[in-house]
Amino acid sequence: MRNSKNRTQNLKTDALKEDTVKEDTVKTDALTEDALTEEMTKPKIGKRMYYSIKDVSALLDEPESTLRYWQDEFPEAINPSRSHRGVRYYKESDIDDVRLIKYFIRDCGLTLEGVRKKLKNNKESAVKQAKVVMKLKKIKARLIALSDAIDEVAKMN
Repeated sequence: MRNSKNRTQNLKTDALKEDTVKEDTVKTDALTEDALTEEMTKPKIGKRMYYSIKDVSALLDEPESTLRYWQDEFPEAINPSRSHRGVRYYKESDIDDVRLIKYFIRDCGLTLEGVRKKLKNNKESAVKQAKVVMKLKKIKARLIALSDAIDEVAKMN
C-alpha cells in the first residue's frame, strides 16, 4: 500500500516537473537572442558584500573551474578576497570583471591573449564597448519580439 502511494505521488511530481520544463524551454528559446544582455544585466544574487564562487558560477552560468582558471590567467582583473581557509569571496566589482572577460571570450571569440591586450590597452573603452553592444542587443531583441507580435496579429486578420 505504501509503495503505491509513493508511486502515485512520484507520478504527480514528475508530471508537474515536465510541465515546468516545457514552460522553461519556451521561455529559454525566446531569450536566446538576448543572451549577452541578459547575462550582463542579470540581477545580483542579493545585496551582499561578498559572493562565494558557487554563487558566481550560478550567476554567470560558468563552471567553478573556469572561474578559477580565469582568475589565474587574469590576476590583475579578477582578484577575489580569500578567507583564512583559502575560500574565494567575490565582490560586485570582481563579478563585473568576470562578466567582461566572459563577454570577450565567449561572445567576441577573443583568445586569452587578445583579452589581455584589450584589458591592458584600455579597459575603460572595453567596458564601454561591451555596454553599448549589450544595449544594442537588448534593443534588437525587443524589436524582433515586436516584429513577431505584429506578424502574429497580421496572421489573425
